[in-house]
Amino acid sequence: MGNTSVRTAFTLDGKTAIVTGAGAGANVELKGPVLGPGRIPLGKMGDPEEIEMAVLFCASPASRVVAGQLLTVDGGFQVS
Repeated sequence: MGNTSVRTAFTLDGKTAIVTGAGAGANVELKGPVLGPGRIPLGKMGDPEEIEMAVLFCASPASRVVAGQLLTVDGGFQVS
């Protein structure tokens, strides 16, 4: 921060489905009362690739004026 040109930004991801091994590529459905209809305004939490895009944004020149922020990648879950 300040004159050092060091910026901090963090991502907070929601519940993500990560499947490895024999089940990789299979359709995974997250269930539970928290994920009920209408609970996530954008219809789904971020998947690993979408979280990766947020992290890449934080590391890119496009975020040059972003400092000390928490970028939440959860489909709007926290604001619903």
